[in-house]
Amino acid sequence: MAIITPLLLVGLIFVKEPTKKFFVLAARELWIYAIALAVFLYLDAVKIGFLQKEKQYQAVFSLKSIINSLSWYTVWALGLPEMLIDFVRPGLKLNPSLMRYWGEYYRIIFASFFVSWLVIVISTLITIFKNHKFLNDKKFWFFTLWFFVGVTPVVFLPLHKSTHYLSLALPGFWGAIWYFIFSLQNKTNRIFKPVIVVLLVSLSAMSIASAILGNNLYWAAARGRLAEKLINDVAVKYPNLPPGSVIYFTNDSSYPFIANEWGSSSKQAAFILNNEDALQLYFKDLTLRVFYEDLGGVPNSLQREGVLPIVARITP
Repeated sequence: MAIITPLLLVGLIFVKEPTKKFFVLAARELWIYAIALAVFLYLDAVKIGFLQKEKQYQAVFSLKSIINSLSWYTVWALGLPEMLIDFVRPGLKLNPSLMRYWGEYYRIIFASFFVSWLVIVISTLITIFKNHKFLNDKKFWFFTLWFFVGVTPVVFLPLHKSTHYLSLALPGFWGAIWYFIFSLQNKTNRIFKPVIVVLLVSLSAMSIASAILGNNLYWAAARGRLAEKLINDVAVKYPNLPPGSVIYFTNDSSYPFIANEWGSSSKQAAFILNNEDALQLYFKDLTLRVFYEDLGGVPNSLQREGVLPIVARITP
C-alpha cells in the first residue's frame, strides 16, 4: 500500500493534466509522498530486512521468475483458484491428481476460464485492428499500469505468491479488460451484447465454482473445520486418554499426491493442529505428545506399545 499509493497518484495526475504540465504538477503535489516512500523502502530493505531462513521473503530478480509471477497473478485475476499453483509442475504440466482432488469443479473452472480468456483475447484483437487510437488513451494506460504497479511489490517474491496481493491491483486489471470489451459497442455493435453475456456467464461460473471449491478444499478456509474433524476423530477413538499419552498420526492412503513439499495427510494434519497444541488444549493435558508420520514418526526412544495410532483423514 505504501508503495502503490504514490504511484497511483502519479497516474491520476497523468490522466487529468496535459503532458506538458505533468512533471511539474507531479513534483509539486507529490514530493512529500516521494520522500516518505524513499524512507520506507530504506527502512524496510536496510534496517529491518528479512532473516536468511525466511526464504519466502527473499527477492529474486531474474526475468524468468518475474514473468512466472506475473502470469500467475494474471490468471488469478481472471478468477482461477489460488491453490491451482500447487498442482502445476515445471513445464506447465498439471498434476494428474488435480482432477481427483477437484472433482467435477475441474471441468467447470477450466471450461469457463478458456471461454473467458478466448472472449477477452478476441475483443482485444478486434479493438486493436479497428481502432489504433486507444494506444493514445491515457485512461487505458492508467488502468494497465495500475495492475502492474499493484503487483510490483510482490512480483519479485516467487515463493510468496498469493491472491491476497491482488486486492489493490484488480480494479486496474478489470478496468483495462472492460475498456476493450466496451470498445466493441461502437465498432461492432452487433456482437457487443452476445460478447457481454458470454463473458459474464463464464466469469460467474468460474467465480462461483472457485469460491465453492476454495471453501471446501483451500487450506486457509478449511483449516478450522478440519481441525475440528481431526480432534473429534481422536476423541471418538480414544475417549479416555490417560495423562502423558502419545498419539501418532499416520498417512491416509487415499489422500492425493500434490507435491513433495506439500506432503501427505499427516504433514497437513501437523499444520492444521499446530503440532500438539490443539490436542493439548482440547484434552487439557500439556504432557500429551503428538507425532506425525511425515515429520519423522515416533522417536525410537519411546516404547511402541504405548503409542496410540490414528489415520490422519483430512479429505472432505
